[in-house]
Amino acid sequence: MGQALRKFCADDDATNEAPCVHELKRAETLMAGQEVQQQFRFSKSAILLKLNEDQTQFTWRTLRSSKSDKLRVADLRSVEARGARGLCFVGDGEMSIVFPSERTRDAWITAANELLTRRDRKRAERQQQEAASPPTSPDQDRWQRRHDELEQRREGRSSLRTKYAEAGTTHTDSAKKRRAERKAA
Repeated sequence: MGQALRKFCADDDATNEAPCVHELKRAETLMAGQEVQQQFRFSKSAILLKLNEDQTQFTWRTLRSSKSDKLRVADLRSVEARGARGLCFVGDGEMSIVFPSERTRDAWITAANELLTRRDRKRAERQQQEAASPPTSPDQDRWQRRHDELEQRREGRSSLRTKYAEAGTTHTDSAKKRRAERKAA
C-alpha cells in the first residue's frame, strides 16, 4: 500500500515534502476503510467504506449482504460535513454517511478534500500542458499520418531497389549478349 502512495509524492515538488507525508498517512486511513452507516431518507445501512489502491474511487459494501458499489473520485465535486457525525459526498447526487465519532469524520473529510485538491491540481496542469501545445485538427493529424505512411513506403521501395539492383543487370546483360549473337549469326 505504501508504494501506491509514494507515487503521489513524486508529483509534488521537494518544498512540499513534509505535507506530502501527512497527506499519505491520511490517504492510508481512507484506504484502510471504516465501518460507517449509510444514511438513506428513512433508514440506515451498515457499510464498509474505503478508497481503492490507485485512489480513483471510493468503494463500499454492505456488512449484512454482499451488495457493493463505488463512487468515482472524478465524479465528486466536494465532501462536506453534515450534522455532528455526518459526511456527504456531493457529485451528480449525494451520498450521506454517518461516522462513529466526529474525530473520525473530520479525518475523512480532510483526507478526501486533499484527494480532491490533488485531482483538481493535476487536471489544471494537464489543461495548461494542452493549452501550451499547438492545437491540431483532425485534418492535420490525418495528413501527418498520411505523410508518414508515404515516407515509409518510399523507404521500403528504395531498400528493394538496392536489394535487386545487381540481380537485374546480370540478366539484362546476358539477354543482350544472346540477342546480339543471334543477329550476328
